Amino acid sequence: MQTIKQFLKFLIPAIIVASCTEPMDLELDSTYTRLVVEGAVTTDTGIHRIQLSRTTDFYHKSAPPPVSGAEVTISDGSKLITLTENPSGSGIYETEDGFYAEVGKTYTMLVKLQEEIGGHIAYSASALLRPTVQPDSIQIVYQPAWGEGFWEIRLFAQDPPTADFYKFLTWVNDVLVTDSLQEVFVIDDRFFNGNYIPGFAVSYLNAQTEDNRLSPGDTVTILMANLTEDFANFLWTARMESGFNTPLFSGPPANVKGNVNNGAIGYFAAYQPRYVSRVYDGK
Repeated sequence: MQTIKQFLKFLIPAIIVASCTEPMDLELDSTYTRLVVEGAVTTDTGIHRIQLSRTTDFYHKSAPPPVSGAEVTISDGSKLITLTENPSGSGIYETEDGFYAEVGKTYTMLVKLQEEIGGHIAYSASALLRPTVQPDSIQIVYQPAWGEGFWEIRLFAQDPPTADFYKFLTWVNDVLVTDSLQEVFVIDDRFFNGNYIPGFAVSYLNAQTEDNRLSPGDTVTILMANLTEDFANFLWTARMESGFNTPLFSGPPANVKGNVNNGAIGYFAAYQPRYVSRVYDGK
């Protein structure tokens, strides 16, 4: 009987508290707008892009509005590249075809707007382009016991003796299948620093996803890129903020800190992509 009384002692206040809730309408300030920057230069020869947009209200359902008519340049300290908005009004700024960045150089992006955003008209960011080792090979291993089945892509490469941070993307028959932030694989080399990587898993292909499903003769290609620690932290944090969090144990969502000054959101990066491919034999 004493146990029941103790239980009721805690149960009744809990019911009272739970019943004292009511809907709340939050007035969210829509007057503070920030510039959003997304772009990179790499050692691949071709067209390199920087996309500019602006933040919107919390409940805004359309795509973020592009920032058009800006002056966008990239400098390596000795050469200045001017980007062209293409198509006009898109907020997408491109280098000329044939441009490529070089390992060891620091690239600085400068954006000058026609109108102020967030109280600023000029923004800049710098990124060091680190070297990436060339992977030796990849191995494709089917794991039928994992849920409905997965292909595990394992990497073989020599890791340098420096502290390194890697990004991996995956293509199947020239189609990028890791096309969302949650699917991009980002790791550091703490477990194999300076040693040979003897088959470390860097990608997983779900047999239940149509563009992930492999058949004999399909070609799997992995991109490996050595990132700065700052860029790796940006990707980790952005993935955490955009993914599922348990509210009871997680903090409130927040803008992810990038490398663009004056309060802008986003990141300007530089890296050397390395590619390695393998034809799936069905085994």
